Amino acid sequence: MLMRVRFVWATCALVAALILGVGRSAIAAPLFSLVDRSATVVRGTVGRVDRYFDDKFFVFTIAPTEVLKGTVAAGGAVRLAQERVFGTESPYFASGAEVLVLAVALPPYSYYRRALPEGSYLQWTDPKDAPRDVAALADPAVVDAVRRYLATARDVPATARHLVTLLGSPMARLRADALIALTDRHDLVATLDASALEPLRAVLTDEHVPLAERAGMLMALARAGAPGIAAIADRPEIRRGPLQAAALDALVVVGKPPDEEQLLAASRASDPALRIAAVRGLAPSSSRAAFDRIAEIVRGDAAPAVRVEALHALGSATDPRAVDILAEALNSRDKEEVQAAADALMRIRSPEAVRALAAALRDGSFDAEAASAFALGQVNRPESIAILREQRDVHPDAHVRRIIKLALGEHLEEHEDE
Repeated sequence: MLMRVRFVWATCALVAALILGVGRSAIAAPLFSLVDRSATVVRGTVGRVDRYFDDKFFVFTIAPTEVLKGTVAAGGAVRLAQERVFGTESPYFASGAEVLVLAVALPPYSYYRRALPEGSYLQWTDPKDAPRDVAALADPAVVDAVRRYLATARDVPATARHLVTLLGSPMARLRADALIALTDRHDLVATLDASALEPLRAVLTDEHVPLAERAGMLMALARAGAPGIAAIADRPEIRRGPLQAAALDALVVVGKPPDEEQLLAASRASDPALRIAAVRGLAPSSSRAAFDRIAEIVRGDAAPAVRVEALHALGSATDPRAVDILAEALNSRDKEEVQAAADALMRIRSPEAVRALAAALRDGSFDAEAASAFALGQVNRPESIAILREQRDVHPDAHVRRIIKLALGEHLEEHEDE
């Protein structure tokens, strides 16, 4: 049973990570991060491809035609070593291929010295990159993007503007990796005023770019704090078109939502994504109309995702009635709703919220008991810890007692982890 609990919590964490973009680049290292970490960036032609140490290594001898970063002796060659950890990896390149190399020095490990002839070697900067991803970087569009990125390296605003233009690239990887670079570096995103983001307007209305990807760009730049994103999101062609929900959400994120009347209207739209954005906008309001609408959504919206988001929103509500609504939601048969209600009560942290969690821990469903235990642990107040310690000793369900121990950060005996 405890393993089932762990699976549920691990699944929730994975879903949250994907929603928040934590696992963004599961296949290949983000291009511009790779460029930054590389000591040598060279465009060239592969000559020889040698095999060493029972084919555990390929060594590519590459004649540079353009050195974009680092130094290579005039007329010299670059030797790039590829270790075949599993012995089944395809070679990065074939003889005669035009390639882009992003590399660092091969460490002087004794294993490498035994496997390779004496000399200097490079290795791909991120060895986890698959050969297909390495080879794909030879595309002229990628080479040009890297060349311009390196040329503007000392000019932060120019680099940021270059990356914004890449958001409209026909190549999906360039779009994705440019967005990662912009949102990962505060110095870049801080320069993105409305003028710098002007090229984004055309991208957001370009039907050749998938709608979900365009919405992701808008939200990622809003969450990163791009100063000019509100001006883009508020453009009529954006906030009234297919990106209406993302535009509203972006405006809410940057603290510039429309007035409450418009948010209330949006909360009744047919599009669940638009209702979710409206709920997020209504949550900080102290008005009775906003609270009543969120409560109505919690209790009756047809879309589970909208109900869950409304429950999350109640965690920042100022109306004391929020605790009663959340306590009621702890009795839901939907695990996500139960988890959202427990999380919201944890964020409220009032004595009433703690009592609601305690009641669910004592007498709720298994999902409510598990969620309430962890929520009480996160509240981390003397009264919440006292409740957990009491129930650790007296709760009738042994599985719940184990969960309480986890919530308290206590060690589980080996026989309990079954």
